[in-house]
Amino acid sequence: MNNYFYKYRAIYNEKKLDEEQSIKSLFACEAAFSNRNNFNDLFDSKINLVPAKPAEVKLLKSKLNNKERFELASLIKNGAFTPKGDQIINDLINMFNRMIDNYYFYCVSSKNNSNLMWSHYANSHKGFCIEFKADHLNANEVGYEKYLPKIKVIDLIFQKFQMENDELGNTIWKALRTKLEEWRYESEYRFQASNSMLSNTVKSGDDYKIFQYPERFVESIIFGCRAKASVKDYIMENVPFECKFKQAQAHKESSSIIIKSIE
Repeated sequence: MNNYFYKYRAIYNEKKLDEEQSIKSLFACEAAFSNRNNFNDLFDSKINLVPAKPAEVKLLKSKLNNKERFELASLIKNGAFTPKGDQIINDLINMFNRMIDNYYFYCVSSKNNSNLMWSHYANSHKGFCIEFKADHLNANEVGYEKYLPKIKVIDLIFQKFQMENDELGNTIWKALRTKLEEWRYESEYRFQASNSMLSNTVKSGDDYKIFQYPERFVESIIFGCRAKASVKDYIMENVPFECKFKQAQAHKESSSIIIKSIE
C-alpha cells in the first residue's frame, strides 16, 4: 500500500513562468490522461498479436453451436483463409486496437527520490514534483517484463463468435499495465479514467483527456535540486490552494536524493 503517489513536472523557461504549462496545470488542478499512443515509450502497452492459423479456426468450430459453426466455416477453405476470412480477421484486429486506444491513464510514480525520474521528467532536477494522497487515486501497479505481452488472434475470434472470455480480459488488463524491463526504475502506477470522468473532460484530443481534480488531492509540492529560487517563490506565492512545500536535495555521502520539508 502506498500513502502517496508522485507526478514529476518539468520547467523549461524560468523567465516566463506564467506561460509554463506544468505550472498552469498545477494551479488549475488539471491532470492530463493519455492513451497508449501518447506514451513516450514506443512499446508501452503495445500487444504482440499472434496471427490465427486456419487449423485453429477449424478446431474452434467444434466448440460452437450450429449457427456460429456455419458462419465460422466460411472463413476457411482448403486449409487457407478465404478473402472473407482475411477481411473479418483484419476488421477484428482493427476493432481491438481501437478499443484499446480508448483507455486513458494518468501515470504516477511511487518514488519521490529517483535521480533518473528527476532527470528525465523534471528537466534535470529544475522542475517540481506533485505529491498526491494515494487514497484519492485508484492506481494500479505497472508490471515490467522482458518481452511484450502476447494475445492470440484466435482468442479474439472465439470471443466474437462465442462469449466473453475472462482470461482474455485479464490478459488485456495486464497488457495495458506492462512495460519493458528497462523502465523499472520508474516504479510506475496507473490511474485509469472512468466512463464518468470521460464524459466530464476539461479539454481533449485523440490521444489525451484533461480532467480537473479537487485541491485536497495534493499533499505537497516538491522542488527539484536545481529549481531556481525564482521558480520556488513564484509557485509558493501563487498556488491557489493550501499545501505543503518540500525540497529535494542531493546527499553526496549516500549518493541519493533526500526530501526535506520547507518550513
